[in-house]
Amino acid sequence: MKVSQETFDSIVSENVEEFELSLHEARKEAVEQLKRQGADLSEVDISGGTAKQDARTEMEKAVQVIAGASKVETARNTLLAALMVIQAVSKNEQRQAALSAFGIKDGSGALAALLQACVPAEIPDWEVLSATLIAWRQVIIRDDTARDAFRWRGGAQSVVAAMRYAAKNNNDDCRIAALELIAAAATRCESNKGALAKAGVCSDLAKALVTKNDNLLKSAARAVCTIAAADDTRSATSASFDTSRALVDAGAVEALIQALKVIKNSSDLLVALRQLAKSDEAVKRIIRNGGAAICADIIDTFCFQDTKLAIKAVGLLRNLAANDDAKDRICSDGTLDALFKLALHYPRETLLIEHTLATIAQIALRKPSNAIKILNKSGIQLILDAMRNHPTHAATQRQACLAIRNLVARLGLDALAQDNAKNTAIQGFLDDGAEDLLRKASTQSSANVDVAYAALRDLGISVQISTYELGQDGRGELVPKAHFGDKANVNFRPVFGASDDIDDKISQADAQGSAPLTAFSLM
Repeated sequence: MKVSQETFDSIVSENVEEFELSLHEARKEAVEQLKRQGADLSEVDISGGTAKQDARTEMEKAVQVIAGASKVETARNTLLAALMVIQAVSKNEQRQAALSAFGIKDGSGALAALLQACVPAEIPDWEVLSATLIAWRQVIIRDDTARDAFRWRGGAQSVVAAMRYAAKNNNDDCRIAALELIAAAATRCESNKGALAKAGVCSDLAKALVTKNDNLLKSAARAVCTIAAADDTRSATSASFDTSRALVDAGAVEALIQALKVIKNSSDLLVALRQLAKSDEAVKRIIRNGGAAICADIIDTFCFQDTKLAIKAVGLLRNLAANDDAKDRICSDGTLDALFKLALHYPRETLLIEHTLATIAQIALRKPSNAIKILNKSGIQLILDAMRNHPTHAATQRQACLAIRNLVARLGLDALAQDNAKNTAIQGFLDDGAEDLLRKASTQSSANVDVAYAALRDLGISVQISTYELGQDGRGELVPKAHFGDKANVNFRPVFGASDDIDDKISQADAQGSAPLTAFSLM
């Protein structure tokens, strides 16, 4: 429970008046009393100074000016000064007190109303409009409560309208301010993403990506990333798939790839494209427009000097490799060669190596011809070296297990595969210590157990998964875990058939003292 400054001050006054304590003793007693009750005093000035109170008062007055500006005529300089107070919240030493006052006085509603009053206007005041957008973003990136309140009072609709208004009038600075606000509001907030999507922001973002202004392009890419990301851990569901599809339908894929052809070393563009590569249709569009080839070109040209860009590029390839057509193209157009070179150049970059192994696992899945190409490029050494270099990173170990399994599982079952390819691959993995590495990988995470088990079995190693269970004597006992196909299920019926005597069986169970069956009802 958060305690406001007003509540704290009233408790202090009560302690002074009723218990005749000194001001110092009254504050100390109030703090102890509230802490015993588990109260949150993070927004309270318990020192007796006026700094927090001054910050609150300044913010309250600023919000009051902004709220009144949409209803009555307010001097322009007064309004801009109030917006500057909100913009400067990041530099305020009493930031938390100021942000608290912003929320209490419904600063989000005041800013939304001001935007609605500014758009449209006979004579647009771009300085006021930009200052409003920038001020709102400064609050949102520093206060989760303000971010969550963004959608109230039509916040999403007002910002989207402001962005369209700026686009119509070719004001890129104001458009950038709107895009940066959208990116901040959509970050880790599913409800804001939904409100923005409902306001039609996807088509506007796709249009913003078609520009020669590099700053506008980067801001639009960041907005695409945040609105399409499933990053709100508080929400049980996510609309990121639907939002990504809406962006794809609006032409965002083609716009991003066209931009990448011009600005190849842009991490923002790569991340935005990866966020859209969630459906098979999106991946097909990316491949059709040369997305995989662009990745290979970016890797060859920039990534050996830029680690962060390399991670983004390989992350995009990881998503593209889920598509069967993309797998073959990656293996045939030089992208696979670039991927191997990059992994050898950055053997200790954990996230890059994880992306690389995941891409290899995807490329080899159900594709024996691709598996042979990977094995011929020293794939065995690359995978096992990665497992040795990152022994405690569970996700990397998991992708390595999947890669091993996918490389050997279907070899020999396809006409394109060489007759001895599977045996050669298995022997190569075993000779280089794969068994010990896979057993260690299974200990890094419960999610790794099944994939490591499957990889070991595909390498021809007899292995069982065992669990400890308590016996009747209370002592632990090692029990093998049965897997599908390991033992017959005596109660398994391969076909479904209705039982003719089910009613008699229910009646017999009821007569033997089982709980009687009653009709279902809603209370």
